[in-house]
Amino acid sequence: MLTNTSASTTGEVQGEVVSGGFELSSAQVEALVSLGIDPAAVPSSISAEQEACFAGVLGEARVIEIKAGAVPSAFEFMKAESCI
Repeated sequence: MLTNTSASTTGEVQGEVVSGGFELSSAQVEALVSLGIDPAAVPSSISAEQEACFAGVLGEARVIEIKAGAVPSAFEFMKAESCI
């Protein structure tokens, strides 16, 4: 769903980049934390099947917005969790 920026698996939050995960906006990181989700737990890659699942659950337009930095709502997080 988001662009992988690192092959590292340290899971450390470094500014707006989650090592071993995806480049998240600071707002996306804050949203994860506010929902009790460790940003370091973001998967290091998303398969084509998972991205298709996200598009099926959230809609292709919304997935594009999130990939561009939009912050998913708590409801969207819950809906998309089944895709991971």
